[in-house]
Amino acid sequence: MAKAPPTTRTLVSGNLSFEAILRHELGDEKPPMKHGKRGPILAIAADDEGRERLLKHPNPRVRDLMEARIGIKSWPTHVKRLDTMTAQADACGGQLPVQLKYCGAHTGRWSGDGGWNAQNFGARAHPLISEIRGLILPPEGHVLIVSDFSAIEARGLAWLAGEEDTLDVFRRNGDIYVEMAGKLSGKPTWKPRDTDPPPVFARMKRLRQMGKVTVLGCGYGMGGNRMKDYAEGMGLVLSYTEAADLVDSYRNAVPAIPQFWKDIEEKVIYTARYTYPSDLRGLEITMDPAKDVLYIRFHSGRRLRYHHPRVDETDYYPRFWCRHPPPRNHRIDMWGGFLTENIVQAFCRDLLAPVILEAEAMGYRVPLHCHDEIVAVVPEGDADKAKIEIEQMMSVTPAWAKGLPLAAEAQITDRYCK
Repeated sequence: MAKAPPTTRTLVSGNLSFEAILRHELGDEKPPMKHGKRGPILAIAADDEGRERLLKHPNPRVRDLMEARIGIKSWPTHVKRLDTMTAQADACGGQLPVQLKYCGAHTGRWSGDGGWNAQNFGARAHPLISEIRGLILPPEGHVLIVSDFSAIEARGLAWLAGEEDTLDVFRRNGDIYVEMAGKLSGKPTWKPRDTDPPPVFARMKRLRQMGKVTVLGCGYGMGGNRMKDYAEGMGLVLSYTEAADLVDSYRNAVPAIPQFWKDIEEKVIYTARYTYPSDLRGLEITMDPAKDVLYIRFHSGRRLRYHHPRVDETDYYPRFWCRHPPPRNHRIDMWGGFLTENIVQAFCRDLLAPVILEAEAMGYRVPLHCHDEIVAVVPEGDADKAKIEIEQMMSVTPAWAKGLPLAAEAQITDRYCK
């Protein structure tokens, strides 16, 4: 075998030199390639399937090389982001302005602005990147109250779909991940306890993690292959057979949720095709032919918009798609699971927004929030009281979501953390 080429930072960063290093490690296996402007190039961009294949390659050396390449290429972006945050704080006398774009996402969620995204500190990125959040501190004499809804998407999905067994678990403050693990395994399951013998503790820990991955990952129609990758991202290694079995078991355990995927797709297609209104469990679906926009109106009164909706008639079943609003304007293919994800995330956003307003009306500053959590700045002497009050306000179900069990957990901290 030829001598391995050196792997300096410069060589891993260079396109041709990295290709040579990768080819050596792969041996007879061909690397993923695609057409570039000047000929074939490695297919290892963020949206290339080849990149994922190499990141999960059985050869640990190949995996390490890909991780190094991604780190080297992406690190300047993260350093620039941190430099931007530092410059903005310096310009404001040491206070960091949190720039958020109202309704920056299609679902109505906020998005980041100003050169860094307060909605995404890289929860699954490099550990050092994730630690950037810990650099955000409260003013002197103050603390942060970081409070988030408990399993809010799982609760919202179950309520929208009418999955009463799941809602009952939340109503009695049960552990939804343990409950799901018990359904998946068909055996008694509990949250691992310090008093459990080591083999039992390890088994219960793995079973609960399987339940957690299934609840968080399968609600929007994820298949077996995607489930395997998703689980690995959460530290759970599954075979393809195990992943596919989990998906099937989940759908059998919560039948109202797969039925909701099917029903919402049929309703949307009906309205897009014939322009007649339809409804599903309190969701109102309408079409405005003049504007060429399909609307899904929520229980809160707010609406999702789908521009230029179309239905393609295929040999097997109709397919719904729409155009992304300008300037992107590309086609977006949709199905029931995709629509459900949009609806649930928008629904949860409408639960969070009133909490922000209520907290500020009570005198608590909320300079930062993210999807299912708020971050309030309070004087140190008010911390215990604020923690209780914020948890309570986040646990109150609004009138338009009657029957939805809510819960929240807050922590007092001297720096921003998860």
